[in-house]
Amino acid sequence: MRSVTRTWQPKPMVREHDGDALWAGPLPDGPIVRLDDMAALLLETLVEESRVGSDGASPLSAEHVLERLESVLVDRPVDAEETVEQFFADLERVGLVEGVEDGRDPGTARRAPTDSAIGSSEATG
Repeated sequence: MRSVTRTWQPKPMVREHDGDALWAGPLPDGPIVRLDDMAALLLETLVEESRVGSDGASPLSAEHVLERLESVLVDRPVDAEETVEQFFADLERVGLVEGVEDGRDPGTARRAPTDSAIGSSEATG
């Protein structure tokens, strides 16, 4: 079985920092989620790094996001990439990010359903 490379990009959202927490909600209708600690840092890194290209947002892999956070990751777990992939899949479920497989255009990628809760966050709304 071949490995599918999945990349991620943020969808239109509002974000507001409240102390150490980040409140984020997809536009136009939410839901609003609270992200703490590493969860907030991962989303913020995805948002900021995907804007770097001159042609707007470009999808990023979980590995790329982790590389950008290398200076704050003291002991990166062996399964960090898989954990971040699952976290982004959870964020996709609530509408904050969009996954792209095999270089397909966003919106045409097959969405993977997930039943797990968003790590280090709580949904409201």
